[in-house]
Amino acid sequence: MLGVSPETISWHTSFVDSVEFRSVDQVNAAILALVKDQQEKYRQTANAVAERGLLTYSDVEASLPKLQIEIQDTRDPVSVPLMPLPALAAGASWDADAR
Repeated sequence: MLGVSPETISWHTSFVDSVEFRSVDQVNAAILALVKDQQEKYRQTANAVAERGLLTYSDVEASLPKLQIEIQDTRDPVSVPLMPLPALAAGASWDADAR
């Protein structure tokens, strides 16, 4: 419909990413960067849709999809805790089990 094949869209609706633990700050920065990257990919796609007149530019931010972040800590149980989790950008939230 938009003349764009699904294969050319560089983001997915569900994915898994791994972050090797070096420090709590490093893990937090990696999570925040991941959220920022996913939201930017959406904005690029939504702006392309708006350029075709199928979405208004003012609706791009309002239509930002909800991101739900889940953490699975596979380190040794006596490792430094990852809490508190960092505050996420608008539209992103922690999975209930992550808190």
